[in-house]
Amino acid sequence: MVKVKWYKQIYFLVGDELRKIIEEQLKEKDISEFQHLREFEETGDEYLLPRPDPREEGIFASIVKHEGKLKIVVGNVECGGYIEAYYVGEIIY
Repeated sequence: MVKVKWYKQIYFLVGDELRKIIEEQLKEKDISEFQHLREFEETGDEYLLPRPDPREEGIFASIVKHEGKLKIVVGNVECGGYIEAYYVGEIIY
């Protein structure tokens, strides 16, 4: 069973609705799908979740590997392609 440990210091970035959307998608995933990911900070490897859709909702959520752990990154895409993203949680399995 996959669980998410949400980081409290940036909890305000991820509202209840977005947390629910992310958690529902993770319930359907096999954690082994993410084991191939390499260090995000070095390679940019990520698994982009289908929802939220950045083209429609202006934000995205992805699964990355950082410091040997699977983490959730949430970010927004602004005009001009500028991306601002934060680690918002860790996947516990």
